[in-house]
Amino acid sequence: MEVASCGEGGIDLFQGVDGVDDDFPVAGIYGSPGCQRRAARAARAAPDSEVSVVALVHFDRGAALVAGMGVTSHWSPGEGLPDQLIWKDPTSGALKMSESSFSYAVSLLAWHSVGLALGNGVFGALLQRGSAKALMVVALSISLLCTLLLGLEPFGTIGLLGIAVVRGFAGFAAAMPLVYLPVWVDEFSLAGSHGFWMSVLQAGAPLGQFFGILGGVGAEVAGRGWRFALLAQAAMLFPVTVRIATVPLAQVDLSNATSLSARLDSATSLSAPEGWKLQNVLRELREMLQGMNRNPLTMSLSSTLCLLHFIAAFLALWGAPYLAESAWGAPSPAVAVVLLAVALCVLPTLGTLVGALVCERQEGFKAGMHAVALRLACGFVALGALCGPLSSALEGFYPRLLLLGVWLFSAGALLPICVGLLMTSMPSYLRSFSAASMFLMLHVLSFAAAPLLLTLLMTMFVRPAKGLDFGVGLALWATVLAALLLLVAYAREPKGSGPEPRLSGVDDLNFSEVSYEVARRRVSTPPL
Repeated sequence: MEVASCGEGGIDLFQGVDGVDDDFPVAGIYGSPGCQRRAARAARAAPDSEVSVVALVHFDRGAALVAGMGVTSHWSPGEGLPDQLIWKDPTSGALKMSESSFSYAVSLLAWHSVGLALGNGVFGALLQRGSAKALMVVALSISLLCTLLLGLEPFGTIGLLGIAVVRGFAGFAAAMPLVYLPVWVDEFSLAGSHGFWMSVLQAGAPLGQFFGILGGVGAEVAGRGWRFALLAQAAMLFPVTVRIATVPLAQVDLSNATSLSARLDSATSLSAPEGWKLQNVLRELREMLQGMNRNPLTMSLSSTLCLLHFIAAFLALWGAPYLAESAWGAPSPAVAVVLLAVALCVLPTLGTLVGALVCERQEGFKAGMHAVALRLACGFVALGALCGPLSSALEGFYPRLLLLGVWLFSAGALLPICVGLLMTSMPSYLRSFSAASMFLMLHVLSFAAAPLLLTLLMTMFVRPAKGLDFGVGLALWATVLAALLLLVAYAREPKGSGPEPRLSGVDDLNFSEVSYEVARRRVSTPPL
């Protein structure tokens, strides 16, 4: 659709609108007074709408985690497939684990990630041909329907396959706001505040999961089942969807179609109409992949990020049962879940801030200074790699909680360094394609395929508790592989101070730019 241009001398979209000051000191994207007032008006709506959308589309991921975290105690053998991994034996009162719940818990999350990966490309293409507001309303309506279906239907009615289908559609619909809202921030945020608003926006992702976990735990403790939290999510989604539907079109849709096409991080973002022919799509993908592969850091850093996100996703799913079945000091499963939820929300964010600050102080974000950044990355990954060997020796609750906390902090510290290295080690025109490719790999491999394969290995153990110890230990040991990849990259990197023209990026980066890019990526990839 065509939207009125808002360039120099363009249309004043808010002429005479109450509440918009004509002298509001904002430099809009295109510079005209009309666009300045449009940016100011839209920016004021960000905290109570767009951040709420991000939080709500992640809320069900947090609530679904409760299904595998072992919070409930009202299931007994012979009553069908349980909704939890840990259950209380009605005869002895002892906590036990159900092997059949492994595949159930994974299906709740893995298929959601597959849907996110598919929706990313589809909505990236649709956004260049339709109204963002209309697509947003449709996507939120689908999310609302899937949430109601999963919250109202008992597991025995729709089956494991039905769960996978519903979760896949929910992930597909969630991709729309996660793809578009970062672009919305780029367009409508006030001049000089892009990084701040992107950080505010991405905060909705971990907070959404955190409150989803708390909602699921609270519903279980109240005896209503974790699915009751999904009904609460649906009740919150409805007014948010209505609000988005009633927002003026000019505050949601971008006025410059070329700008939208250039900034959408999607492999399908081809600007020319003839670019949609299959041979042109394949040719452009091949050329971009060849350009990325010329950078020797691409494979090692991409593989490291995939490993880190896989481990984080696995710990988010099985960390609470791992803590709850500790040999000594273990509190109730509900308390273990809440403590892990706090760790997942706080420690990666704290680590990201520390890693970015340390790397900037050492000038590691400047092109040609990759050896400095890699040396810092090796230090942080070495801290995380220690968690693998230590996991087999720790049996108490508090040592295990500390172990998971250290790993989450070190992984969070690695994230901005790896992202900054990827950005400075390739030409700027490949950065969007690199981000889109990384998004696809993370959701298909790190959040779906890898946890599913490791969970299948866990089911081979006669005692599910032993399978859980094996799975968490193996996941933490995978950090050693990430450390080896970074060590090889550091060994191959020239140690001179000058940049190498063939590999260096166009511009040096600073803390604000790296924080902005990290926040943009974290909108859809919590807990890291």
